[in-house]
Amino acid sequence: MSDEQQVSEEEKLALLVTTEFHNNHVKPIRVYFLDPTKKEEEEKLVLEIATGQRVALQSHPGHMFVVYDMGGIRRDTLIVTAEYGDNQIFEIRNYEMTEVIFHNNISIQEGEEELMEVYWINEEDQEEVFKGKTERNGGRIRLDTHTGHTFAAYNNDRSFRMQFVVTAESGESQLFVFESSRVLLSFHNNLSKQQNSNSVVHLFWVETIFDNKGQKNENTTTLQEQEQQEDQQQDSSNHLRHPVGVVPLGHTVQLHSDSHHTFQAFDTDEEGNLKDLLGEYLVTEHRGGKQRFTIEDDEL
Repeated sequence: MSDEQQVSEEEKLALLVTTEFHNNHVKPIRVYFLDPTKKEEEEKLVLEIATGQRVALQSHPGHMFVVYDMGGIRRDTLIVTAEYGDNQIFEIRNYEMTEVIFHNNISIQEGEEELMEVYWINEEDQEEVFKGKTERNGGRIRLDTHTGHTFAAYNNDRSFRMQFVVTAESGESQLFVFESSRVLLSFHNNLSKQQNSNSVVHLFWVETIFDNKGQKNENTTTLQEQEQQEDQQQDSSNHLRHPVGVVPLGHTVQLHSDSHHTFQAFDTDEEGNLKDLLGEYLVTEHRGGKQRFTIEDDEL
């Protein structure tokens, strides 16, 4: 092959995007190209990738691929966003687990670097297991986990701690963002151990659901009715409770929120079921501020 022909081939490759597909799923997957020139959606099989295998493919910006498992279930849609001559890696996640992404969006002074360390909390003994850290401001890490798992995150000097509960289902993805433009909340568990057989507090963010006219539903429910609602289910007053963390006795948990958000704290019985509503807390600070709540006996 002449030098002129060789250059021509290199120039031709430079006009494409090199995409790399990495299969993290526990089983082989199939990748189909979705042809945008067809009037009806037409999928063409281009790759079959074994577990743990990496396969490269030349493509173009805007090209779209769909991922199927070997059972024929459509799992994901991937779009090429890189420019000509660049590379793009698609990390195909384990669809039998839940993907969580931790993104560090904390505003810091120029020249400084705020790393965030992420730990998985073992529910049985509350041991914190290191899982990774964001390399720089704006960086992110991804993990495969399960619904209901809890994670904690610390800054460099451990001056604050945040806690996150995974609510996404298997095969789904959930994003957690570290940011300083919101209100930093601190919840301290100051319950009396003598009066509470299980002194672990469960925190929930209470979302108000509006009707299609934008009006807030003003109906109320009794405390007993509230306690009978399952996690993340809408109650008759158009409120939806989202679990955001647990606070052991004597501990403090920090998390970010927006102004005017409402949180509720519940204790549990010996089997871990929600029992009594301990308190309701309204965020009154503005963005960038801090607010501390102390969870105590007989608040209501």
